[in-house]
Amino acid sequence: METLHLLLQLAGAIERNSEHPLAEAVVQYAQSQTGEKSLPETENFEAVAGSGVPGVVNRRFVQIGTQRWMDELGIETLPLQAQKVAESLLCLCL
Repeated sequence: METLHLLLQLAGAIERNSEHPLAEAVVQYAQSQTGEKSLPETENFEAVAGSGVPGVVNRRFVQIGTQRWMDELGIETLPLQAQKVAESLLCLCL
């Protein structure tokens, strides 16, 4: 699955710069699933407290964060609400 590989690579690259407690788990999962120990470099990384982390990876603008933050940014998350399978939902947007 090339798309899943790319999404995991982007998520791992962004989260590698984060200090959030879940970030290390995302990085480790991305590395284990892609088979890549080194992840692409991230530019323009920013931690938005309580919301998420945006940055640029391989010339792609990536945002990872809460559903609430995605809603605030105008990114529709209604389909995700219907499929809620966990207490915490981490959204990745390109």
